[in-house]
Amino acid sequence: MSNADKVVLIVDDDVNNLDLLERILKAYKILRADDGQQAVQLLRDNRVDVIVTDQRMPGMSGTQLLKKSIAINPKAVKIILSAYTDTADILSAINVCRINHYLVKPVKAEKLVAVIEAALELVPQAAKYGV
Repeated sequence: MSNADKVVLIVDDDVNNLDLLERILKAYKILRADDGQQAVQLLRDNRVDVIVTDQRMPGMSGTQLLKKSIAINPKAVKIILSAYTDTADILSAINVCRINHYLVKPVKAEKLVAVIEAALELVPQAAKYGV
């Protein structure tokens, strides 16, 4: 599977952040949502390999979204990219949502791409073990 076949869902309530992420991750098929509800619908309608979400968004937080994603697409690798580092949010993301990475904004493009590449390497393993 080429990078263009790998699907990354990016979720952020700031359209400028979505535009930036889409440019950085241009090697992949990108799905984008500006809120949690839209992201949930995209998860229901599409195969998604990696979810990259902001934490603090109106209506549904990143951890709430990722918790819902477990029932819809348990094999997707989950990443939070947020400017906020609230300990309770981080613990919930790790313990409840089983995230792969918690990145703090701003993040360098090279770091984000490296994390996405590492996450995509986990996708076949998750499918193999039913995670």
